[in-house]
Amino acid sequence: MFVLDGYGQWKGIKTGAIETSRSRIIILYSPDTPADRAAIEAVRIAWTKATGYDSILSSIQPVPVSR
Repeated sequence: MFVLDGYGQWKGIKTGAIETSRSRIIILYSPDTPADRAAIEAVRIAWTKATGYDSILSSIQPVPVSR
């Protein structure tokens, strides 16, 4: 797992205004199984509720990883 600091902007859902924020970018390597996808989605949903953010991006991409 890698955690990176970021800074981004987006158009707010509620106000339509451009909003900016410091962000954390988490890169997580895990097997692509239904259980792992469900666990990652559960964390994304919990973080959205805990922070009050409008959304949390989740992107799943296959990548070659050496073992």
